[in-house]
Amino acid sequence: MAEAIQHIESKSGIIGSGPDKNTKDQIDRKTAEREQNTRLREMIDELNQTMGSTGTKLAFTLDRSSKKMIIKVINTDTQEVIRQIPSEEAMHIAHHIQSLMGILYDATA
Repeated sequence: MAEAIQHIESKSGIIGSGPDKNTKDQIDRKTAEREQNTRLREMIDELNQTMGSTGTKLAFTLDRSSKKMIIKVINTDTQEVIRQIPSEEAMHIAHHIQSLMGILYDATA
């Protein structure tokens, strides 16, 4: 009986199959994402060093709800935001549009 179960499991790929392709793809994607984030941080540090001589710095943040990158140019002396890309107004409009998506579009229709 045990041999029959093991035979069925090995035929189904449960025994000895190792990680499935989806898991390997997910791991590869996460690794690539980490490497990209590390490179991005290094570039940001380099840009901030370069801009330090002008009295400004760059601040990069990710808006979690829209998954958009926000870039701020900040005066290093006063910590005042000189410029934001996209602007606060544009982000507000994007959030408002995103909240209306369920009303404007119904996937079940």
